[in-house]
Amino acid sequence: ERVIKDGRVVARAEHPREHPMAGKPRGEAAEPAAAPAQQQTNLALKFDDEPPEYPFVNQVFELSVYLVHGDSPSPGVGVRTPIELRVFLEDGTTEVDAAAYEIIPVAADGAATTPAEEDHPRGGGLAISAISGCCAARVRMRRSCVELEHKAVKIRASAAGSSARARSIHEAWSTAFVVVRHRLSIEYAAPWKPVFYKDMGGKDNCLEATVKLLDGRGRAVTDRRLRLAAVLYRTDNKDAPVVDQSILKVLGGSPGSSSSSSSS
Repeated sequence: ERVIKDGRVVARAEHPREHPMAGKPRGEAAEPAAAPAQQQTNLALKFDDEPPEYPFVNQVFELSVYLVHGDSPSPGVGVRTPIELRVFLEDGTTEVDAAAYEIIPVAADGAATTPAEEDHPRGGGLAISAISGCCAARVRMRRSCVELEHKAVKIRASAAGSSARARSIHEAWSTAFVVVRHRLSIEYAAPWKPVFYKDMGGKDNCLEATVKLLDGRGRAVTDRRLRLAAVLYRTDNKDAPVVDQSILKVLGGSPGSSSSSSSS
């Protein structure tokens, strides 16, 4: 409504707008505005700590999984999200038998927690924290790659449950790793010189090293014999063997050992 005096508008009266709290009982808070649909659906799990490349059988290693917004590196916090960790062969389609590994939830203080069936459909109590946006877990592999079709394995992290929110969260995959029972170790009688002159010193001119087979505790394995293959590689590319392997001659060695050559 307008008030006109001497041909001029001197006042304007507007209809009052309803306050968002009008009609609500005292003390009742207004409903928060809904989060943008993009922020609610563009969520993904992400591994922070990756598995070791060659963990031993029964060796415990720790993983951290974060819930992040697709376009943001910072964790998505505010909502507790149950998750699952499962182990697959490296092809990503064949799931490993649950008896071949153990997943141990870790509390915020670093202590292992007791599995809670109500928190996790398969047990384990794994969940992304609403405060930190992270879930920590310890993994123990109970079988070696020999018992896993001689293949590497990797871990899949996915939201647990069948709710619309769980289905909207993108899963994450760890890097592949090979579970072993023993490992080879090279020990040197003396540090190798950076330059080796093959035509000096006669037949006794050589580089000496001892190869040992060790278990997960670093102890020598004495009840197993292996045939060894010695291959020369370039220092600037560990994936590229030297073309002319004839320049490598393996001398001595224990009975049953052998050398082989390869070219690329």
